[in-house]
Amino acid sequence: MTWITLACIAALFKSLATISEKELLVKENASDYISGISFIIAICSIPLLYFVKDFNITGETFWIVYGLSLISVVDALAIAYVVQKIDISESSTLFATTPIIVALFGSIFIGEFFTQSQIFGIVLSSFGLFILEYKHKVVQSDGKSHLYLILIIGLVFFGLSAVGDRYVIHHRGVDPLLFLLMIQVGICINMFAFDIIKNAFRKPTVAKKKLIDGALLTQKSFWANVVFIISHRVTHIVCCKSSRGRAPKCC
Repeated sequence: MTWITLACIAALFKSLATISEKELLVKENASDYISGISFIIAICSIPLLYFVKDFNITGETFWIVYGLSLISVVDALAIAYVVQKIDISESSTLFATTPIIVALFGSIFIGEFFTQSQIFGIVLSSFGLFILEYKHKVVQSDGKSHLYLILIIGLVFFGLSAVGDRYVIHHRGVDPLLFLLMIQVGICINMFAFDIIKNAFRKPTVAKKKLIDGALLTQKSFWANVVFIISHRVTHIVCCKSSRGRAPKCC
């Protein structure tokens, strides 16, 4: 299977994950959702250890991966909050900027430069997004400016995370599936720490937040979201491994 096919499959699973995420966030708090989903995905990722071929990893690389897990938490919280507050027809248009951001960061941080066709595609995509968002008057409509600022933060951190993934796999030589498991466990640990800190600062009159919301686990859409996210991340990681030497468009 070519890396282009994998990129298309990854994009499909990402779209399905976003739709199922929106369905959940209509009723759920963004932080509660990220805590629950990160825990379940970390558990479900453990069987990937069976397919890992190389367990070698240096201490420096370990801390780089953990740093990427922190970046992923900021990205996940920001994007989940925006998906919760903005219509998916509007936010999905803005999410389409992610390949542009990843390609730019790829050239800046890991020296993966654009081909002429990629430059043309980026210019065309940017122009199309400008036309769509100008029509909706995004920044000035309905007092949603702060949401778009949060979205920009989320997209920037997504770009950093995606380029970091590629750096660790290609330049550090970490097995893609081992990296995926490590990053998921790191995200889970970070979210638990985040929830513990939030509980510590809650007023005595406010109920403590559960680390895992049991009601969330009973929803079919939650488990569908888990399947779509894991499928997206596995195909994304394999795609980035297969597309060695090319710009990280699969991200």
